[in-house]
Amino acid sequence: MSTSRASLWPKRFLRLLWRTTVLIACLLSIYTITIRFAIETFPNYRSDLERWISATLDVPVTIEAVSSQWDWLRPSITLHDIKINSESMEVSPELSELRIQLNILASVLSLEPKLGHFNLTGLKFVVEKKQDKLRLVGLPTETRGRVANHEVVTAQIWQFVN
Repeated sequence: MSTSRASLWPKRFLRLLWRTTVLIACLLSIYTITIRFAIETFPNYRSDLERWISATLDVPVTIEAVSSQWDWLRPSITLHDIKINSESMEVSPELSELRIQLNILASVLSLEPKLGHFNLTGLKFVVEKKQDKLRLVGLPTETRGRVANHEVVTAQIWQFVN
């Protein structure tokens, strides 16, 4: 009787391992299909994205086009011709292309979307220095009573350039 129990243990373990593998593969397939569908429909939300960015920066922002693509296991979203519109400034910050890529593995492990990397192409802006502070011309210095985050980004860009 002990030999029959001993011979059943590997079979049970292999069956459990097989079922776990199939379950994980099914869950990853569902996750991938969901992300793929969401990425493909993302260009339909261009106006919502413009409103969200405009509200975040407190300046009007326009996006000419939004596209999405799926390269192997790397979904990406590309925003084309981003312009910050303000009547009070001579030079408006512009960006020809912003490509954001999702990191699938990190997203699966953390159960929330994680960015892999992003590329900026054709960035045009003017940096102004006043009272030992750097800022991007055209963006507000305060957003809803707090210091705007782009001042930190401007300082980091300035350190990179110098």
